[in-house]
Amino acid sequence: RAAALACVLAHVGSYVPAESAEVPLLDRVFARVGSADDPRAGQSTFVREMRETAAILKNASSNSFVVVDEIGRGTSTTDGTALATAVCETLCRGPLSIFTSHFYALCELEKTTDGCVKNYHVDALVEDEELTLLYKVEAGPATKSYGIHCARLAGFP
Repeated sequence: RAAALACVLAHVGSYVPAESAEVPLLDRVFARVGSADDPRAGQSTFVREMRETAAILKNASSNSFVVVDEIGRGTSTTDGTALATAVCETLCRGPLSIFTSHFYALCELEKTTDGCVKNYHVDALVEDEELTLLYKVEAGPATKSYGIHCARLAGFP
C-alpha cells in the first residue's frame, strides 16, 4: 500500500517518502489488500476477494500499478495456490505490480515467467527462539516460515 500511495503522491507533485523514486506515468492505481465479509449482501470474505481481484484484472492496463496481497487464502491450499498463480501470471502480461503471497509454490514463477516475477522477502532474525523482524527487503524467497514465531508475538499461548 505504501508503494501505491507513493505513486499517487508523485503524480500529484507531492513529496514522496523515499531516498529516490522513478515513477512511470500511470493511468490508474489498484490495491487489493485485506478484505472483510458482508453478510447483509451475502458475500463472504473470499467472494469479495475474488470480485475485487476480477475487477482489477478487467480494468488494469499496461500503464496501471497494481498491489495485490494474499490472494486465495479463503479457500483450500490447492485452489488458493492455483488462483494466486493465475492472477500473478495474468499480471505479468500487463501492469507494473507488487504481488505478495504466503504460497511458497509461487516462488517457482521466477523460473517460468521470463524474468517477470522476482522473489523478495522481508528479513528476520531468530535468536533464542525470539523473532525480530528486520524490516529489510532482501532478494530471493524466504528460506523458512516464521508463522509459529509470529503467533507467539501475537500472544498465542
